[in-house]
Amino acid sequence: MACARDGSFDTGIHSLETNGTRIDAPIRQLMYSTSLFSPVPKRLVTITCSILTTGGIVAKKPQDAQHNQHGKHAQRGQQQKRGGKAQGGHATHAQAAPSRPWRPGRDKFLPVSRADMDARGWDQCDFVYICGDAYVDHPSFGMAIVSRVLDAHGYKVGIICQPDWTDPASITVLGEPRLGFLVSAGNMDSMVNHYSVTKHRRHTDAYTPGGEEGHRPNRAVTVYGNLIRQTFKDAPIIIGSIEASLRRLAHYDYWQDKLKRSVLLDSGADILIYGMGEHAIVEIADALDAGLPIDQITYINGTVYRTSSLDEVYDYDLLPSWDDLAADKLNYARSFNVQQQNMDPITGHRLVEPYPNSVYVVQNPPSATLTTDEMDEVAELPYARDWHPDYDAAGGVPAFAEIKFSISSNRGCFGECSFCALTFHQGRVLQMRGQPRLDHARGRAAHARSRV
Repeated sequence: MACARDGSFDTGIHSLETNGTRIDAPIRQLMYSTSLFSPVPKRLVTITCSILTTGGIVAKKPQDAQHNQHGKHAQRGQQQKRGGKAQGGHATHAQAAPSRPWRPGRDKFLPVSRADMDARGWDQCDFVYICGDAYVDHPSFGMAIVSRVLDAHGYKVGIICQPDWTDPASITVLGEPRLGFLVSAGNMDSMVNHYSVTKHRRHTDAYTPGGEEGHRPNRAVTVYGNLIRQTFKDAPIIIGSIEASLRRLAHYDYWQDKLKRSVLLDSGADILIYGMGEHAIVEIADALDAGLPIDQITYINGTVYRTSSLDEVYDYDLLPSWDDLAADKLNYARSFNVQQQNMDPITGHRLVEPYPNSVYVVQNPPSATLTTDEMDEVAELPYARDWHPDYDAAGGVPAFAEIKFSISSNRGCFGECSFCALTFHQGRVLQMRGQPRLDHARGRAAHARSRV
């Protein structure tokens, strides 16, 4: 738990020696804060001083009351090849994890093993989240947001990150969930994660412990979805993330240079959540918890589902069929233009894309944007704000380095840049956090940065 306290008072101290310089001026302002995480004993306090003098502000670098010695992490060994196919062979070495005596313990994360479930007294998870990224519990990671939102609403969520897609047992470690599986490729599209724009294989993966590549399949959402369907035939499957969101309807695949069907059809999933899914996932969870079959959850905005009949689908715009899209590139351009024009929750329409054999993919209007208070609440959920302790031996997760002090301040974009998918994913409506709580978040981030 973060603990910060600011105050202005007269300390009675009239001189300070810093870096060999004596300052003979009253200290009029003192700010201090304790450790960010509760596992640190309270006697281990970090003091950050900001001294306001007539000549300006003199800042004193934080000093730990106690110094801990940490050994070096072992270098990563030869990377394992999975998926039955040898992948590039550039060996890399993991960076040693930084010394962080205040880092959160295992109990601050959601369960990743049966032992973690037992420690919480859980017999069964409500949802099991399968993700192509390593487990980083930070609001910059979509998996962390969705799992924490569900947790805040009273649902038991277990996490399986980067399972071995060639071994069905890898997705059974937490058992079958009571309500369903959640599937995400991670913060990046798996194909973008794997290949450069010239289609050359990348040799590192910043979202994997130690930066090691080869721990997720190509088109991860599709592969994970089919693996679950083969292993748990009747379990509801809900897919999401940037990979699923941008492939929710027929789409051009750069890697194969051809048109592909909606990922909902190829993955075997029941529901696809597109865009930012906080509202949609809670509505789906509540519907499943109330006993509603997954094939009857067709009314939630921000979702896509398949159906064999349009008899109960109302107020929709009919997009060009799959056959028309495959026959003429101009039809695809027209279809995408319609989709782009329906990317806000105020004027957005329901869209239907027909496929052969009486199959229809229905995209409901976008989900309502989060209010300022809701965005603040999502950002302030009890994230561990760190990678899972299981990754310490590998040196942690490289992607965490660039976001560990980041602050989520807004969403959405009104632009339509051809090189960017932000509008098509997050929508064109700008969503902002409240200034007071944003300022508080900046203070916390500054304090955390001062400890490094």
